[in-house]
Amino acid sequence: MTIDTWLAISAGATFLLALAAFWAIWQNYQSQKRERKERLLDKIVDWVTDIQNASLEVDIPASIDQIRVREANIMLRYAIPFGKNDYIKAIAREAFKDELLQDVENMIMAFTAFLFLKGKSFGRENHGKVFKGTAIKIIETVEKRLNEKALPELLDEYTEEKSRYANILLTKAGSIIASF
Repeated sequence: MTIDTWLAISAGATFLLALAAFWAIWQNYQSQKRERKERLLDKIVDWVTDIQNASLEVDIPASIDQIRVREANIMLRYAIPFGKNDYIKAIAREAFKDELLQDVENMIMAFTAFLFLKGKSFGRENHGKVFKGTAIKIIETVEKRLNEKALPELLDEYTEEKSRYANILLTKAGSIIASF
C-alpha cells in the first residue's frame, strides 16, 4: 500500500469519526430540547392541576367566623395558581406556540373571571381592584356581563368554562407527551 492509499483511508476514517461526533452531538441536542419541553409542559399541567385542586370545596362551616375563614382559605388557594398566569402564558408562547397558547390564554381568561366572581360571591365588592394588567380587561368584560346575568348563574358558567379549558389543556398535554 502506498502513502496515497493510507492518506485516503485516514481521511475517510477521520470523516466517519467527525460524522459520528456530529450525530452524537445532534442526538444530545434533540434529547435536551425534548426534555426541556417536557419540563415546561409539566409546569403547565401542574398549574392546571393546582387550579382544579383549589376548586375542591370543603365542608360547609356552621358559624359566620368559620364561613369567613373558609372564604379566605378558598381565595388563598387560588392566589398561587393565579400568580403563575403570566409565567405559564410565557412558557406556552415560547415552547408550544400553536399547540397550547390559545388554550392557555382561554384558561387564564376563564380562571380570572371565575376568581373575580368567586370573590364577589363572598361579598367582596372591591375585589376587582386586586387585579392588574390584562386581567383588568377580563374583569371589565365580566362586570358588563353581570348586568345581563345573575352572579350565581355567571359564576356557574365560568366554572364550567374553566373546567372545560382545563380538560382541553390536559388532553393536549397528553397528546404532546405521546408525540415525544
